[in-house]
Amino acid sequence: MNLTVNGDPMDVAASNPTVADVVSQLKLNPAHIVAEHNGEVLSSERFGTPVYDGDKLELVRFMGGGAITAPDHFETQWDNIAKSSPKENMAYDAQLLETLSDSTRVFRLYQWPSPGITYSYKQTLPETLQSQANSSRITGGGVVFHETGDGLFTAIGWLTDPMFPKRLKDKMAFFSDQLHDAFLKIEIPLDANESEGPIDRDYCKQYPNPFELSLNGEKIVALTLRRFKDRFIMQGILHLHSIDSNVSWQALSEAIQSSFTGLKTTIEEETEAPSNL
Repeated sequence: MNLTVNGDPMDVAASNPTVADVVSQLKLNPAHIVAEHNGEVLSSERFGTPVYDGDKLELVRFMGGGAITAPDHFETQWDNIAKSSPKENMAYDAQLLETLSDSTRVFRLYQWPSPGITYSYKQTLPETLQSQANSSRITGGGVVFHETGDGLFTAIGWLTDPMFPKRLKDKMAFFSDQLHDAFLKIEIPLDANESEGPIDRDYCKQYPNPFELSLNGEKIVALTLRRFKDRFIMQGILHLHSIDSNVSWQALSEAIQSSFTGLKTTIEEETEAPSNL
């Protein structure tokens, strides 16, 4: 059965589903959710309401102090285009940022095609690395060594988008939390990143960040975020080659998409954010 949930298509697995089944499939806490079903507001006590093919749901989450966010009308676009080189992939991210449509957020999720390097727009790539395929990034952070099959996740949105916290540090925490949940869905529990070696802020894997995630001391998820006048871009790498078990890219992609469905939050503004992809 196909529904539209917060503007995004969703295939509901349950037979004879209810609003509660949709909330459960999205792994949301019903105690913190209010639903709008085809324009009718439902409290959690009415989540037994059946849903039918083509129905529209808006799910909103309670905030601190008992307030809730209102349903937003931003369109979510998922993009899985992978270019063939570091320069092409970084240029494509920059293009998505520059051409972002009004009332739209873009999530790009793809696999890295072949070994390469990216580095911050603030850096100059060391001469010893310049013979390798490389590109500067529009975001900050350290030098990243990309391996074939690693996952890349880019999020681009307006600063007014109610899905994302307003403070940039809270944005970083938001993305970290959703990616942590996505890995849990495929039974890979990640921890807050803790460096076990010397710190070198010029290189991503040797630059600890409290919002990044690790497995057995090895950084798996690295994030960097940059704010512009009216929009932002978050670029993340998922070092899948550092995980011993075979990771299904399809399963992880579906888990990430599920984790970003139906979420909204609004927090106060801030001007700085850690950035060390």
